[in-house]
Amino acid sequence: MTTAMSSTGAAARRKAAELLSTTGALVLGVGIGLLVPAFGAAIAWFAIALGVLSHGWGMYERHRLDLQAGAMLPWWVRLLYWLCWIGLAALAVYFAAQFIRW
Repeated sequence: MTTAMSSTGAAARRKAAELLSTTGALVLGVGIGLLVPAFGAAIAWFAIALGVLSHGWGMYERHRLDLQAGAMLPWWVRLLYWLCWIGLAALAVYFAAQFIRW
């Protein structure tokens, strides 16, 4: 495999990871929006879970591909990456607490 081919493949995987992460964030937002009582909670929980999983996996995959390519990420990109994981963890704790009715 030539270098041009491998860099093209890596760029395509990076773009796919970005798309998955963005789509996951969108689905997560829709799921949170569906928690409005006029809608169904079952659909909302499914959308939230799907959004968290796809956003988290896309974010992780993009970060892994960047590091694998030897990209020097600015400090603020690394900060946003970890803040997003902290936010997802906080959402998970909040929703788990709501689910089990602490």
